[in-house]
Parts: sequence; structure tokens; C-alpha cells
Amino acid sequence: MRSDFLLSATPASLFYSQPDGLRAFLLRQTDSTNRVAKTLSRKVDSAFVVTADYQTQGRGTKGRRFYSPDESGLYCSYCFTIPIERLLSITPRAAVAAARAVSDFGFTPRIKWVNDILIEKRKIAGILTESVVQENRATVIIGIGINLYPARELPKELADIYGTVWQTKEEADRQGMLNRLTRYMLQYVERGEPFITPYRQYSAVIGKPIEYLRDGVWHAAIAQEILPDGRLLVQSGGRTDYLLSEEIRFRQ
Repeated sequence: MRSDFLLSATPASLFYSQPDGLRAFLLRQTDSTNRVAKTLSRKVDSAFVVTADYQTQGRGTKGRRFYSPDESGLYCSYCFTIPIERLLSITPRAAVAAARAVSDFGFTPRIKWVNDILIEKRKIAGILTESVVQENRATVIIGIGINLYPARELPKELADIYGTVWQTKEEADRQGMLNRLTRYMLQYVERGEPFITPYRQYSAVIGKPIEYLRDGVWHAAIAQEILPDGRLLVQSGGRTDYLLSEEIRFRQ
């Protein structure tokens, strides 16, 4: 077993007190909480969450690195087994959970379809979802990173997009954010409660000019609607298109 694998295992009541809470595995550091969660998913037969103070190889979508500096963020991965028909909407469900958790502290987050959380147009959180399907059930690993307060050092390539929930370490409430995030992940992901109305309310893209990347080419479009399954309906070149997981960016 790796030396960073498990530091402790505690009841979820330490995070959020309710009968259907999660087991929690707490790490000081790891390469990737998603990797640890995938390994644990073969050993643990119930839902759980893995958290770490920092990640040395945090991963984002499209194979990108997710910057995860020591202690200034909340880095966690949730594992749930869900009905397969819920699989398509897992990322937007997790985005609603993250947005609601941030909103509980008085902020006004927006969701940049499909998996980025913004405050004042700067990215404060990202989501990476992985899954294994078996018959009519799917085991999903949902990695969520939230930038709580400014890191001591910031890579130059992130200077124009990196944002944080709070401005100082003293303001930040890491445990409180985890409590709320866990509450909403249980609500929207594990229990499958309706998510599309809040997802649309938090949307940063509906009605906006965007570009989406498909087969290596950027296409100009207008984001029209978010469908009940989480897909994005766009108008592009006089035709309607449906986006499932394509990368998008705002047009100036």
C-alpha cells in the first residue's frame, strides 16, 4: 500500500450529520484523489469521499493538469453507484452541487457549461468525472477541486483565468465548504433529485455567443438552451447542434 494511501477513515458525520452520509478518507497529500478513489472503489462497497490537502498530479478534463497547491483549495473525489440512466447527467449534477455549496457562503457563482464554476468570470472550481458501467448500474468517480483562497505561487498560464472563493486564508472555511458540498452531492448525484432548474439558473452561457471545439475545429455558435439531460443546444451557422461534452469558450 502506498504511504500516502490512507491516513484515516472517519464517519461522514464529521462532514455532514445524516443517516445516509458518506465514509470519508482523509489524505495529507496524494498524486490524485481520483486515482485513490478508483482504487478504493474496488475495496469499499458503499459511497465515500476522498479528500487531500494537496495533489501533486491533479487532473482536469481533456488531459489537462488541475493546479492543486497545498492547503489553499478543497480537493476531493466522490464515489457513488448509480442507475445507468443517470450517468449522462452526472457532471452537471455535480456542478449544481458545487455551485450551491459556494452560494451558501453568500457568493454568486455561475456554471460555464459543462463543468467549470466561475465567480466574476474567473474559474474557481472544476470537475472531472470518470465511470465504470456494469449492466444497469454505473460506478462514478467525481473529482472536484475548489480554489478557496489565493495560492502563494501561481503559474503564469493561469493568471488571467484563476479565481478563488475567498480572498484570504483567514476568511476561508474549508470544512464548511466540504460539509455543504457533500450535502448537495448526496442530494443531486446519489439520490438523483431534479437538477436542471438550478443548473439553468446558474448558467453563464445561455443566450451568449460561444465557440465549441469539435474534431479539432472551433465553431461559432449561440448557446440557446440546456436540455433536461444536461446537453447544450446551440445555433451554429443557421443549424441546431447538440453538445454533450465538447469544450466551449466565450466569444468576445
